Amino acid sequence: MKEKLQIAGLWHNQHSSEIDLSQSENGQITGAFKTCTQGIHKEYPLTGFAHDDVVAFCVNFIEHGSITAWVGQIQYQNEKPFLNTLWHMSTEMGKYEARDDKSWKSILSGADRFYRGPAISMTGEGETESIAQYPPYLVGARKASIY
Repeated sequence: MKEKLQIAGLWHNQHSSEIDLSQSENGQITGAFKTCTQGIHKEYPLTGFAHDDVVAFCVNFIEHGSITAWVGQIQYQNEKPFLNTLWHMSTEMGKYEARDDKSWKSILSGADRFYRGPAISMTGEGETESIAQYPPYLVGARKASIY
């Protein structure tokens, strides 16, 4: 029988943002997303689901007028788990109308990789993954994101 993967606990991504997850018996995930980029240090509620190695969660960045959803899988590198995700961030339409051919600009996409444990401090100790590992088409929207 395959060992059940544990998603619960503290994870951090390549931008030093953290997710602190709890998981119920039915696979529901709750927790917090702690952003630490662009001078923002704030915590947001997180909700989602996990089944085996598949994970999906969502965060409402209400004061920024956006909601972001991450979908991914727990994978292993050198026997250490990481959560490999793609995300979509939908922002308020603002000046764009539904029939406007530029309305797609309100949806951004990218990739995040989360590792077990707290974010690495800025003291230079330890290592973190670089966003340079992702193809440009996956990270082009990163400049517009808050995480």
